Order: sequence, then structure tokens, then C-alpha cells
Amino acid sequence: MIQAESNFALSAITNDQTKYNNIAAIDPETLSSVSDILFKPPATNKYNELKERLIAEFSDSASKQIRKLLSELQLGDDKPSHLLRKMRVLASGVSLNDDFLKTLWLQRLPSEMQSILSVSSETLENVAKLAEKIPEVRTDPFLNVSVMDKSKSSNPALRTNPREDLPNPFIREW
Repeated sequence: MIQAESNFALSAITNDQTKYNNIAAIDPETLSSVSDILFKPPATNKYNELKERLIAEFSDSASKQIRKLLSELQLGDDKPSHLLRKMRVLASGVSLNDDFLKTLWLQRLPSEMQSILSVSSETLENVAKLAEKIPEVRTDPFLNVSVMDKSKSSNPALRTNPREDLPNPFIREW
């Protein structure tokens, strides 16, 4: 809807019927949920009625947004600032102060970032920018080290006991 509103503004479209016709031309699957308005459009304010119904049909309820904000939203492969942006969108319908949002956001970051960022008194946006710089300056060589059990390796050259695969002449196998 935001994109449609922007296109209407750029094209100086203000006529209700023109806006309604543009929205009514979107994919049939989406329109099936508002077919009653399409078959019997209101006499006035057609576009706003259609817009409000589409928003109501496809937007998450306030309780679902809060549930996502509190438990479902995770950092994953996103940048910390992208996660914060998603959290702000979910929190837009609820009045949350930045301290509470910062606490929720920090909980979803890696623990080493949490310990660095939790002491910052910067604004939440600045803390998010700082969070993105942490991986750039981290040079800890032990962060990406894997431990391998050489005794169980399939590569004979890496085994700690190179003779373990040789037959033992003192053990008779039946």
C-alpha cells in the first residue's frame, strides 16, 4: 500500500475512483479476500475502504506483533541494525521506550556483543551502528578454531596411532 500511495503522489493522482481501480488491478489471489468490496463497492470513499480492508486482512494483529517482538524475532544472518529496524516496525503499534527495546535487542545479539554494547550510553541507533563495527575490529584468532579428534580421523596421516589399523597377530578373528 505504501508503494501505491507513493505512486499516486508522484503521478498526482487524487481521484478516488482512479486509486480504487489501480488497487483493484492487483493479483486475484490477494483480491479474493476483499471480493465483497469489489463486487459491491461503496458509493464514496472506495479507495480508502479497499485499502483499510487489505491492511486489516494482511497485517498482523497487535498481539501477534508483540509475540514476534518478544520471542520470535532473531538475529540470524541479519545485521544488528536490520534486526533493530524489524523490532521498531513491530513495536510501532505499542509505546515502548528505547531502554526496553534496547534490552530486547541486546538479548538477540551474540554474548560477546552484548557485553560490549550493554555499557554504552549512546542512542539505540548509534549502538546498532557500533554493533556492526565489532566483527570488523575483532581479531581474536581463537574464535573460529575447531578441535578435531585425530584418533578417529578417516585420514591415516592424521591419526595419533598410525598402527591402529594394522592386524594384531596375537588376536585371532573367527
